[in-house]
Amino acid sequence: MSLFIAILLACAAAIGFAVGAALQHDAVDLFHRNGRVSTTVQLRLSFRNRRWLSGLALLLFSAATHIGALALAPVTVIQPIGVLAVPLSVIISQKMRKTTVTRPVWIACALTITAVTAFTYFSTKIAHSQDARPNELLWSGLSVLAVSLLIGLVARTRRFSRRTQVMMWSVSAALLYGYSSGLIKATFIQIADTPSLNPTYVAILVAGFTFTYAAGFYCVQRGYATGAPEIVISVLTTADPLAASIFGLVLLKEGVGVTPSLYATMAFFAVLAVVGVALLSSNHPDTIQHRSKQEPNDRNSEGSERTSHENHDGSRHVRT
Repeated sequence: MSLFIAILLACAAAIGFAVGAALQHDAVDLFHRNGRVSTTVQLRLSFRNRRWLSGLALLLFSAATHIGALALAPVTVIQPIGVLAVPLSVIISQKMRKTTVTRPVWIACALTITAVTAFTYFSTKIAHSQDARPNELLWSGLSVLAVSLLIGLVARTRRFSRRTQVMMWSVSAALLYGYSSGLIKATFIQIADTPSLNPTYVAILVAGFTFTYAAGFYCVQRGYATGAPEIVISVLTTADPLAASIFGLVLLKEGVGVTPSLYATMAFFAVLAVVGVALLSSNHPDTIQHRSKQEPNDRNSEGSERTSHENHDGSRHVRT
């Protein structure tokens, strides 16, 4: 019964994340209509925007609901359900923009939802979470923070395209969010172990998942400020469950006793879910809007290049 309630809570959290993300994306898009703004300016404007604040309230509520789900079930079962936020966010975004949901979008939604449902069903057969060793949590946490920091520092150099920078910030956020969920589960395991409860250790775990979640939130906002939101969504909803599931299977020993055939089945439906997310991301309203803006820019660029060639009196102009 507790597993069923946990899955319902995770589904409710996915819905909340989808609506909250759609509201925040709409607000962020408003900030950038008159030119790109920095992350600091964006955050300052965000806290004055009711739509963005409403999205933030929904995200916080969904985070609390997600934490409740993690308290009742293994990370490997709960975290992948968050992928459902992708088809929901695409449909909600199209409804908000009063555009028609196309047939490819419905097919991609059906594929994603079916794959996640099947993955969740098979993942319920895994073992319960076990207590993680403090030294393993310490070194894994330091590794995640180091990798995330390194990716963030590289992204800040702006030596790559905006699309690559967005992916970097999104990967950093996914690692931090996934690890945060693992720490939340580890905290609940410690609290449940009343005879050997160590308040100091629990406080360290709470501080750890609070910090990693806040750092992940910052990386997400940097991603929104850098480029297209659909890239942030697609990377988060694929890399975040993967990072959390690895945490659960390796550090919390949720994979003990799992047969190779069950692993293969779960991997198959996980790949299908990723395919569905990729299709949805390519049909996201923000993507379509970005393409429509990019095409005139490309045509203008080609026209200016032809004019530049003509102005050289027939001489060959080599662009370096």
